[in-house]
Amino acid sequence: MGRCAPHRLTRTPPTAALLAGLALLAGCGSPVAEYPTPTDFDRAARVWTDPWLAPDQTRVAGTVYGSTEGVDRRVGTRDTADGHGDPRRVLHREVVAAIAAGWDLLGADCRAEPARAVLGRGSGVADAAAATVEVSRDDAATRVRVTGVVPHHLDGSWPALDDPVSLQDSCLVDGTDGAPPPEVPELGPVLAGDAAVDTDPAGPAEWRRTTLDDAEAALLAAVNDDPWLVSTGSPLPDPDTLREGDVRRNGPTTAGELTPGPTTPAAAIAAVVATMEGWELTWATCGERRPTEATLRLRTLAGTAVARLRATGGAVAWQVRLPVPETPVPDRVNDVPVLGSSDCLTVGAPDDAVLNEGRPVAVVGESQPVVGR
Repeated sequence: MGRCAPHRLTRTPPTAALLAGLALLAGCGSPVAEYPTPTDFDRAARVWTDPWLAPDQTRVAGTVYGSTEGVDRRVGTRDTADGHGDPRRVLHREVVAAIAAGWDLLGADCRAEPARAVLGRGSGVADAAAATVEVSRDDAATRVRVTGVVPHHLDGSWPALDDPVSLQDSCLVDGTDGAPPPEVPELGPVLAGDAAVDTDPAGPAEWRRTTLDDAEAALLAAVNDDPWLVSTGSPLPDPDTLREGDVRRNGPTTAGELTPGPTTPAAAIAAVVATMEGWELTWATCGERRPTEATLRLRTLAGTAVARLRATGGAVAWQVRLPVPETPVPDRVNDVPVLGSSDCLTVGAPDDAVLNEGRPVAVVGESQPVVGR
């Protein structure tokens, strides 16, 4: 893939600059059918809004980065520090929380480094998803990484992976080897099958413009005028169209840290949420020795913004994100209900368990060009 200089979206570009930008984009990478379609966004949103997986890094299935062969089905990753707990015990807590959210345990390896479990849900290309949980420990903390995977729009089938196994028959309970985890098809060739797939989606396989359209500019302005975001002193920047060397585009994102006064995670996040007038709380999570987190959604006449809060002690790290320009916001993100009350933000974290309340909201943080629109 050729080397491409990054470009920044502007609101009122001269025609010459627009044409030059499109010419450069056309020569960067290879437009292929593996680029994401709205179908891929809808499937990814099942993972983005899952109360257990709740990724803090979001993307959409597309072509393998740096290649025109094969597809990448990874759509979300969550990284969590969980005190200094034993990896098997931490993995057990994650799996229990996943099962409570409707996932099936497909296997676990407690002796590996990192300790690993695979879970799945759904049975076909339209509703399947898989998740890999990896837990490792270093000098600073026990670290959890969860990766969500869904079928790509070109996949005509989805592997059965393995039959579900009970928690009691896994190494997570009795300490024996139990059922090993299956391999998840995160990367690789398109899966053949009988399902109807769109092998040649209509529409451009490149970013069509280097500018914000009127709706995108209005959304950026509306969110930057939000009183809470104004109070942080960290407005959203104009989004980049490209990063050097590839055609992936990132959405506008800003972040910071607040110390509202309370010294417990529950009270600290609750204090911040209380100042976010107009933002809708949709999800909260907490657990022994792990951060308390929450997501919120801001609806404006121009579109949707999402925020994620994470508290450790009395410090609250926050992030606000808008969709990547030229990408859809799936209906299931806008349809997530408001969380009326939260034990995580009032009572606090339970002992030796993970509590997930409501459903998280997220928009895509990184995307390749979208076709089929």
